[in-house]
Amino acid sequence: MDVSSDLRLAKIYLSILEKDADHKKYVFKTLINQKNNIRYKIGAELNSKYVPDIKFYLDDEYEYYDNINKIMKNG
Repeated sequence: MDVSSDLRLAKIYLSILEKDADHKKYVFKTLINQKNNIRYKIGAELNSKYVPDIKFYLDDEYEYYDNINKIMKNG
């Protein structure tokens, strides 16, 4: 997660460890659809003037390293 210096934007990188691409899309879309509820709950816990806007990003590093590992094993 990266938060801007003015605390108005939080970038959240997600790794969804699921093989099924449709299920991954479903999970990601659900998070995006629940963004306002998540911000509300964060705002209730923060003692801050601003509640950051949340941007979700799919992090595929795990898949990338997993593919490299499979290639190395099969050599």
